[in-house]
Parts: sequence; structure tokens; C-alpha cells
Amino acid sequence: MNYEIIVSGHIDKRRFRGLAEIELEFLSGGETRITCREFDQASLHALINRIYDLGLTLQVVRRAEQDGYKK
Repeated sequence: MNYEIIVSGHIDKRRFRGLAEIELEFLSGGETRITCREFDQASLHALINRIYDLGLTLQVVRRAEQDGYKK
């Protein structure tokens, strides 16, 4: 599964070492979009736990389709 996660603030990818297949995009509103490719449930939970451990504010978590985001 692919996921899109948006958190408050701009973050450094080094904070997510060990989590393969993520891309970070800095949004104009001061958020960071994390795109996760081919994540299973365990990988998604690990990423969400890392976000929590870093004290980041989680704004959006949604499953993404291969060619776009599922609504």
C-alpha cells in the first residue's frame, strides 16, 4: 500500500533513517508531506510512532492509489 502523511513543520529526512521508500515534500503552508511507497501495516505503524516520538503534529494520514490519492 501507498500512503500520504502530512505533519506540521519542515523535517529532515535523516529523522526517518531506517524507513525505506519514503519521500518528503515541503509544502508552502509550513507542513511536510511524507509519501510512503509499498508500506505494510507494520511499516506504517513504525512511521507513525517515529512521528509521535519526534513530537510532530500529525495532520493527515490517507491511503494513496498507485496513480493518485484515494478519496
